[in-house]
Amino acid sequence: MPGGRLRIRFFGAGELTPAAEGFDAAGQGIVACNHAGSPFSTGKSFAAQDTTAVWFGLNFQGLDGWMDDGGGLGLRRGLYDRFSLVPHLCGNTGVQMTGRFRRPIEKVEDLRGLPAPAAGMRPRPPPSSR
Repeated sequence: MPGGRLRIRFFGAGELTPAAEGFDAAGQGIVACNHAGSPFSTGKSFAAQDTTAVWFGLNFQGLDGWMDDGGGLGLRRGLYDRFSLVPHLCGNTGVQMTGRFRRPIEKVEDLRGLPAPAAGMRPRPPPSSR
């Protein structure tokens, strides 16, 4: 234990850095750490969203098992290494069950064109538009 040498202060979104800039602030050493879900860093690393709970993804036991025993945490750390960040697991929301629809969803085709209100989850643009 740190023997009293560790001092932790918490700041709300926007108090120390703008709400969406914690990723950059931690990577640049402006703040010591940032607590945010990895889908919020999809703009920095598209693959980040694949290391967390996603629609139709693993349940919480599956995700924890993959992270702890299946190499997932190592892959995640590799993604963040180029940003000078070390991701840690701190909570697990489980599979993202979401949607309030006006019509029944009975087959995969029924999902086409529906909004996806999940942070970061979006298809990758085709190479020609990047």
